[in-house]
Amino acid sequence: MTKYLSIENNCLIYNYTDKNGDLQSVKIANYFLNGLFTLKMITDTKNSYKITEKLVL
Repeated sequence: MTKYLSIENNCLIYNYTDKNGDLQSVKIANYFLNGLFTLKMITDTKNSYKITEKLVL
């Protein structure tokens, strides 16, 4: 399932795919948020590592 936020016409929109794989969208707010910074988290295990990025609004 894909989930992401987008900004359309100064509105914050939550986009996701439903169980059938169809793209759905829901209007969350009448304003948009600015990203402050991107937080990178590195998870290290014995054999590999994984980088996760999160956008802080």
